[in-house]
Amino acid sequence: MYLNIEFYFIVRILSFIRRFFMWCMLICVGIYALTHILLSINSIQSKIADFSKEFLSSYLESNVEIEKIRISPFNKVFINNIVIYDLKNDTLLYAKECNASIKLSDLLDNKITLNSVSVCDFIINTNKDSVSSPINAKFLIDKLKPKKKREKDIPKISVNTLLLQNGAFRYNLLTSPCKEENVFDKNHVSIEDLLINASIKGYTNDSININVRALRLREKSGFTIKNIAFKLIGNKERVNLKNFSFAGKNSNIFIRDNEITMPKDMNFNEFIDRAEFNFGLDNSEIVLSDFSPFVPKLKDFNTPTNVTCRINGYANHLILDTLGVNYNDGGLVASGYGSIDNLFPEPKDAFLFGNMSYLNINSKSVINILNDMGIELNNYSVIRNIGNISFNGEISGFISKLVTYGNVKCGIGNVSADMLLELGVEYVIIGH
Repeated sequence: MYLNIEFYFIVRILSFIRRFFMWCMLICVGIYALTHILLSINSIQSKIADFSKEFLSSYLESNVEIEKIRISPFNKVFINNIVIYDLKNDTLLYAKECNASIKLSDLLDNKITLNSVSVCDFIINTNKDSVSSPINAKFLIDKLKPKKKREKDIPKISVNTLLLQNGAFRYNLLTSPCKEENVFDKNHVSIEDLLINASIKGYTNDSININVRALRLREKSGFTIKNIAFKLIGNKERVNLKNFSFAGKNSNIFIRDNEITMPKDMNFNEFIDRAEFNFGLDNSEIVLSDFSPFVPKLKDFNTPTNVTCRINGYANHLILDTLGVNYNDGGLVASGYGSIDNLFPEPKDAFLFGNMSYLNINSKSVINILNDMGIELNNYSVIRNIGNISFNGEISGFISKLVTYGNVKCGIGNVSADMLLELGVEYVIIGH
């Protein structure tokens, strides 16, 4: 009798618990559905957009416009047609579509994990009134700059998928005249068709881990990046760049593991002079005309060159430990070592030095090089009769004016010679 009563009460309690959990689940589903329905109503979306617009305008002390904000409970946000104006009320940033998804559970572990961030059809317009004046985006940078916090209070930030597509970036120094077409102008930069597909595995106050799967752009000068991909891992003292690949209009460059060692808290100028590089160029095909927007005299150098080398040193003093060159499918083969100095801030002012321990070139490639340099001869039969040429010696000078000296062997004899090459101007050979 007593056992039956106890069993009856146990069944009733279990039934109550089951119904309780069912009601809790129904209430949660109902709240989710009601929230989703409410947040899908246009008037509520407009209210959220108006509130966000007023808050951002007040916080940034600048005008902000937002057409619509849609929140998908409880971790997704969609924004349509956002505009941020600079302090002169000119458009600083515009994006047609933005959306983000956050992993809420990681907030409990002092982590910010964004499952995805996507920005489509965006434009960034930056400018300066003069060289000494601040950029028009400075107020925004200052507002978004993190305040000093204790190290333990800084959350770890990661983004599983970052996608920026169909973007444009412009920078103009308003007091500077524009350069001619097809020449890169650092005072008037205009980038179109910008795409970035990346993931930020980890970002903290003193470390970073980024994987860039794709980076593409086209600059008004004609310089084009079809794709850049790499993995970057680093801290305040050391950066490792892995599996770097660059695809230009015609060039394909591959770099093995690249290590950069640098002092803490340096500015750009200090980075150029004090950051130490160590990397290798791996079986890369380079067409110099791809880089003619930066060095216009390279515009006719359309013949592909295969390059392998090992480089170390500083940005403004790079040493080529080993160098292998294959030009025009074996028409020119060379090996040696050298250095590049003063590459920044103006690459055209760079000083080159190379010691050629071996160089062999056929007559067809000699004619190719002369044509690339803008040198035209009335009669090429003399060069064809010379046949293959071998050289060992040195080459040095600026990109626009190179001097070579050494020993030349060819089909008509041996010569010790000096040669002055002024690209696009003239060439002079002095020999004995």
